[in-house]
Amino acid sequence: MRSGSSFLGNVLQANPDVYYLFEPLHAIQFAVRSQETFYFLNGTSRKYDNFLDIAKLTIEGLTTCNMDIIPIKMWLNGFLTFSKKAKGMRFCVSKARTLAERHACVNETKMACLNSSHSALKIIRIPMDLLEPLMTSIPKLRILHLIRDPRATIMSQRALGVIPAAHFRQYVTRFCNRVYQDVVTAERFQTSFPGRTLRIFYEEIAKDPKSYTNIVYNFTDMAYTTKIESEIHSMTSEDVPKNCGQLCARKSNSTAQAEAWRKDVPMDLVATVDEVCQPLYSKLGYINVDSERMLRDITVPLRSTVTTFDDFRYA
Repeated sequence: MRSGSSFLGNVLQANPDVYYLFEPLHAIQFAVRSQETFYFLNGTSRKYDNFLDIAKLTIEGLTTCNMDIIPIKMWLNGFLTFSKKAKGMRFCVSKARTLAERHACVNETKMACLNSSHSALKIIRIPMDLLEPLMTSIPKLRILHLIRDPRATIMSQRALGVIPAAHFRQYVTRFCNRVYQDVVTAERFQTSFPGRTLRIFYEEIAKDPKSYTNIVYNFTDMAYTTKIESEIHSMTSEDVPKNCGQLCARKSNSTAQAEAWRKDVPMDLVATVDEVCQPLYSKLGYINVDSERMLRDITVPLRSTVTTFDDFRYA
């Protein structure tokens, strides 16, 4: 799902001392669905019926630079090209003919990870509570919980053909329920792991990328240098390169891009999301759209600040 996490990933990756991977679970999830056998660097192989089991193992390996426990399939993920320090891994592993050659490929990226002061993963395919054991075992692990207006995310997913038209309402309901549960989990983590989770709204970081990048860098204990500031400015202000592609996060104006969905989204889509996502709206302050004029006017905010309170009806 495109929720602005591509942009936030590039914000983190602007620091040359970050080892960053873009959606490392993508290929693994589809391999589980296809009931493929997973092969490992120690010569073993097995199938997984539950995607979350192999997802947890992969995240643990990546966050600790323990690449030896990660299935080889992960290194064949085409999304690795969006990582500055791992972009050559897919080519290297796919060309390897022996286990020793694959070891050599993985050892190279392992050293890149170990030699970086921070590692960062953009993950969208798991429930947040899966990370609780890792939050316990890895004291330095932190979570940036990025949230985008669900109407914008649903619009984007529909445009990409992700949502079956015949099951649109059911899909939206499941989506908002999942986001709601992640919000509840994040709030629980604030108590269990104080200071280690940070909620960010995509629309806010798009409106003021400099200030929010400072917040993100402070949260992750990374220095925000003038060179990094210049890179962030170029991400949010320059024109899109012609060969940028669909997933490129470099936009001509980040604020306009964040609200662009409001110009084209059908009113009936918005009405459906507004209706079925009320628990999430109450939690995060999203506002129902009363008219098409309100929807198209991007100067009208669609979220208000809410006072945090425990909602025992849904938690």
